[in-house]
Amino acid sequence: MLRILTYNVHACVGTDRVCDASRIADVIRACSPDVAVLQELHSSHGSPPHDQPAYLAAALQMQVVFSTSWPTRGGGHFGHALLSPWPVTLQRMGHLPSCGYEPRTALAVLVEVAQQTIQVVGTHLSLWQRERLVQTEALLDEWIMDPTHLTVVAGDFNATPGSPTYRRFCRSLVDVTAPHVPKFPRGGTWPSWGRPRLRLDHIFARGLTAQTTQIVNTPLTRKASDHLPLLAELP
Repeated sequence: MLRILTYNVHACVGTDRVCDASRIADVIRACSPDVAVLQELHSSHGSPPHDQPAYLAAALQMQVVFSTSWPTRGGGHFGHALLSPWPVTLQRMGHLPSCGYEPRTALAVLVEVAQQTIQVVGTHLSLWQRERLVQTEALLDEWIMDPTHLTVVAGDFNATPGSPTYRRFCRSLVDVTAPHVPKFPRGGTWPSWGRPRLRLDHIFARGLTAQTTQIVNTPLTRKASDHLPLLAELP
């Protein structure tokens, strides 16, 4: 059984405007994922918790791969990461095509889970539809490298079900949450507070179907980030 978590952690700044990476660690620990695909993290040369990917990896005793989207002041970087307690081999990381908006990146790894090799691609796509579509085509054409591997593509796509970006992914992959996660209004991952209206976070797969999926909506997740985590259990 493979447990995949995708979670935009909002630089570990919660809805109470407090930056607390330990709350994000607690959320991930409670979900017990084999792979956690995280977006919006700060990485720096300082000691944890200022280096958020390193802090989470140490707190959870997981391996981490970090993909830089852009540099920040003070010599740090902002981007997204993948964590796993299983052996991880980096395939590729780098920038996606841009139409002049914010830089966006992706990372692709192979994860050895219980004698099974899974390709996992993590990303955080543009806020702008035109750019998202260009990035989507690049991911589907260039990043899913080996058709013999079971594949998962997860992240914050900034696209709702039914959008052009979502429909394009569904022509090549399967939204593993579709049979399980309800549509509006209970199926939203953003904003985490109040009544989540939009499902911007997705898990697509090839060769895998979900046994269970859930949007993790608890008092802690409503406070720890502005997004709710999305968790899928794949047999």
